[in-house]
Amino acid sequence: MPLAGLVSAEEIALAKHRMKAVLPEADVVNYRPLIEDLKLPDLDDRHVLAAAIVGKASTIVTWNLKDFPRRDLRPYGVTSKSPDD
Repeated sequence: MPLAGLVSAEEIALAKHRMKAVLPEADVVNYRPLIEDLKLPDLDDRHVLAAAIVGKASTIVTWNLKDFPRRDLRPYGVTSKSPDD
């Protein structure tokens, strides 16, 4: 859902600043170069795996488990699980 009209640019900037202050390691950058080489059932989800790899995440939490199969995540030491687990 687009945020345009719901919150101001200043509110978004303040929220980003606060998140970085509290959890700076969650701001994952430099993941884009990995995207092209990653294989997932939905190519539009590759950025999620790329960010997990660069951010050294062990788990991707998603309701969309079918697009993050173990066979594709295993080589990178990443697993997936549902938020309901």
